[in-house]
Amino acid sequence: MSAGMRNTVEEGKLPRPESVNDAVELLCFALERHSKRPVVIIDEFDHMPKSEHIQIDLLIKKIAEVDDFPMKIIMCGVGETLEYLFAAHLSTYRYFHTIKLDRLDLESCAAILIKAMNALDVVFDRTTGWRITRISDGFPHFVHLICEKIFWAMYNDPESSWQDHGYAGLSHYREGTSSAVLSANEELRKGYDDAVRKYSKNAEVILWAAADGHELRRKASDMFASYRRIMVANSRDPEMSGLPVNDWRCRTLTEPQFRARIYNLCKDKYGEILKGNGRGWYEYSEKMMRGYARLRAETENIELYPDHPLMPKQSNTLSHYIERERLGAL
Repeated sequence: MSAGMRNTVEEGKLPRPESVNDAVELLCFALERHSKRPVVIIDEFDHMPKSEHIQIDLLIKKIAEVDDFPMKIIMCGVGETLEYLFAAHLSTYRYFHTIKLDRLDLESCAAILIKAMNALDVVFDRTTGWRITRISDGFPHFVHLICEKIFWAMYNDPESSWQDHGYAGLSHYREGTSSAVLSANEELRKGYDDAVRKYSKNAEVILWAAADGHELRRKASDMFASYRRIMVANSRDPEMSGLPVNDWRCRTLTEPQFRARIYNLCKDKYGEILKGNGRGWYEYSEKMMRGYARLRAETENIELYPDHPLMPKQSNTLSHYIERERLGAL
């Protein structure tokens, strides 16, 4: 490290590194005075701009050239593969030990609910508890977000009768999920809204069909079957309902039309919200977007199938399953 940079740091002013070498020198200088085995955690790596990915990749490669470098780096991000997370340099992979974390199972989602309810001395009915675990898509972020918004809805409810028994009402659930949609990660919300706005209202029901069931990667034919089921349950006659003719509930797409729209939702013009493998299989480009789509469907009263293969498909058959995991108190 240059004498000028060293003096600046010792004066308590952190200079902006002008190069990767400067950054490594600053780290080495700090490590001499910090601790024996410091740990640096870089969270939400997948949300960083690709330009930042390149700088971090270069930094890691440079650090690897330093003998006995004592710092441990933990990088966290949501992605199916390392190729998805590291877009710049394939050679960076060899410096990492990869630990894959699967989505939370039902019991873990339920444990979050139970702990929060016990702490606040409130109760969810079985259906509410099940719906929260179902639409969370295995991401604790959505469990926390939905519960938080429901609790605030209860707290702000001018009708305090719920305090007599401590139960969250249906109005609290609906207000909480609607608020969760508005408060969700801006990147998720913007990506979803842009895709729907640039295409048509049909795009949203296609995204719901893509998020139906437990499979992260789905065949186009299975997605179309989900779409047909949603349409059967929600289709409306424009003259009888007063809805505009172009509303998604007033027009059922044919399978070729449905497949064409899936293909378009994989294009950059629509934010590449979906991606395909060229053999008829599709998935969400951003895994958490799938959970957000399920949340949006819930606020529109659209019934999607559960996001776990062991969960029954109809909510009224779930009480025994829920009770087994101490969700009978929900």
